[in-house]
Amino acid sequence: MTYLLCLRNGGDVDWGDLGYAWVDAAGGFGCAAWGRAYSACRGCGGVAILDALREIAPVTAIRGNVDVAEACADLPATDVVELGGQLFYLVHSVHDLDINARAAGVAMVVSGHSHKAKVEVKDGVVYFNPGSAGPRRFSLPVTVGFVTVEDGVEASVKELFV
Repeated sequence: MTYLLCLRNGGDVDWGDLGYAWVDAAGGFGCAAWGRAYSACRGCGGVAILDALREIAPVTAIRGNVDVAEACADLPATDVVELGGQLFYLVHSVHDLDINARAAGVAMVVSGHSHKAKVEVKDGVVYFNPGSAGPRRFSLPVTVGFVTVEDGVEASVKELFV
């Protein structure tokens, strides 16, 4: 099964257009389910955005580095999600990783913070940063990530043209 993972890292954006781009990206890859890792909710509309996204698909939200006030400050710094029998560890910055992912049986660590899309395998664990699903930060592309869970896990990135 393939899942769409999007990290939204702050700023104002037309969520309607971006939402359509996500759905189009998912449809273009034949996603059977739509999942989402989320970061920095205060910077892009707060918990209202999380609630709106929950109407579309399950949402797992973690706190980002700018989530220091209001309801977003109450989000966990990390979380674990099971997809297709595989464990995914969510953390805002990979530099804040507070577990031994391999020893914990984690198949993939999903992080953000840098806004730079990256897939790397270390010690049998996939480290995945799907980049930022908008608005454009620095000179980096607007991207979403895809995770396929079958015999193990695979990650890929798709640029959105919004």
